[in-house]
Amino acid sequence: MKRTLLLMLLFCTAVMLCGSFNEDLITELNKAETKVQLSACIQSALPRAQETEDHRFLQDIWLRIDPEACCDYYEQLLEKHPNDPKYQYLALRIEDDDLRLESARQMIAEHPDYFGGYQIMADNMYYLLSNAYTADDYTTKDYAADKALLKQGLQKFPADPILNLAQFRSFWFDGDLKNAELSLLKVKDDEVLLFNWQDVMAFLKEADRPELLASLQRSLQVDWSCITPFSMLTKEAIQEIDEQTNAEHSDRFYLTCLGELGETALMENFLNSHPEYQNKTEMQMRLVYTYLELDQADNALNRLQRLVKGRVLDYLDLQNDEELTVLHEDKRWDTLLAAAEQNWEADASLRRQKMLKERLDKPSPDWELNDAAGNKVSLADLRGQVVILDFWATWCGPCRGVMPVIDNWIKTSMPEGVKVFSVNVYEDDPQDAIDYMNEKSYAMTLLLEADEVFSQYGGEAIPQIYVIDKQGKVAFDHLGFSKDLEFRLQTWAEALVAE
Repeated sequence: MKRTLLLMLLFCTAVMLCGSFNEDLITELNKAETKVQLSACIQSALPRAQETEDHRFLQDIWLRIDPEACCDYYEQLLEKHPNDPKYQYLALRIEDDDLRLESARQMIAEHPDYFGGYQIMADNMYYLLSNAYTADDYTTKDYAADKALLKQGLQKFPADPILNLAQFRSFWFDGDLKNAELSLLKVKDDEVLLFNWQDVMAFLKEADRPELLASLQRSLQVDWSCITPFSMLTKEAIQEIDEQTNAEHSDRFYLTCLGELGETALMENFLNSHPEYQNKTEMQMRLVYTYLELDQADNALNRLQRLVKGRVLDYLDLQNDEELTVLHEDKRWDTLLAAAEQNWEADASLRRQKMLKERLDKPSPDWELNDAAGNKVSLADLRGQVVILDFWATWCGPCRGVMPVIDNWIKTSMPEGVKVFSVNVYEDDPQDAIDYMNEKSYAMTLLLEADEVFSQYGGEAIPQIYVIDKQGKVAFDHLGFSKDLEFRLQTWAEALVAE
């Protein structure tokens, strides 16, 4: 339930700047773990919802938790305030789709100076046009009447993003691409734009206006600290979400969109004009992938050659990237891979030095755990050996990616004097872990039911590796999967065994 909630919050807040009401509600909801707790958070927030936007935000979340309770609550509010357009609007926006359009037209007739009726009518109009309804579904007469209402609404609320979006879709539907573009540029709401971004991209392709993307992208003011559920971040990570990070996310989004449009020249110009991205592998590879999607293998290889030469892309990047397999038959691929491998070997000493500088020398908790046979294994009994602990669970995808790497390292490269344990945590049934290890025949020793020990190490997420030196201190740690994990293990083990 909690994971579902976090994903839902990510969607709901993807493009809006954090307001006080929204921030408080997100924080409370992210602490909830059951439906009862989620509903309690909603109930406690209701008295604080004063503005229409507060209610809209709350509705969007509540409908995903308990839609029946949400609809009942706003129906009751409307019964208490039957002539108030605010409560008519709030009740109408969560009404069944089949009823909303006609109700919106009626609301406009009753309250022509209130924005709500126009917004709901425009939203339904956009939906009908975007889904290519036939004349039987949206008659010429109804369409003409709704266009007149839309014009009336824009005269009263010229900056309303939903009305301008519907106007954009209407002009586009009518084949008036010039006026459609002008209306699109008037949509200044990030949430409205990004929610309908697929249509925006389709329009840019049809109108052959990729340069318009830059104007739209610059107008987006996304607060990335707001769209990332705080409970998934450390305090340090939250502090690192700053203006520079926001700009990088925005630029990554822009590059992705250019790639979807097939605008490789604009992508290359953008990357060349932003020196801060010259060494960003992910940003540079977006152009390579776009070349491949357009069947431009020569351009992709030229770009890869440049990235390898500049050490932006390394041997493991090339070797492990499945999207590059289409190039493996090209005669230039082996040469490119050999150059990357040569760089990788030449840089090995520097990588080792950098990794060893990350040494922690922190006290390790003393622990005693059971192995799969029920035997006791304690850290104290392992003193004088290098100990590597990999905390994992059977349901954890990244964990399942790390384990064969560790297994291969043990079987091919691990020096003497090292003990490696797969330490199972967060498992409903320890037998699942035993069965999994037996099935895979991994060389690691399995330790079970280590939730408390993991907590003592300060672990918060898996897979998490801790490397313990001969004196029983935590020398190194590593979170998640990394392409150079075998190299890290070898570097750590060789250095600690030699002490």
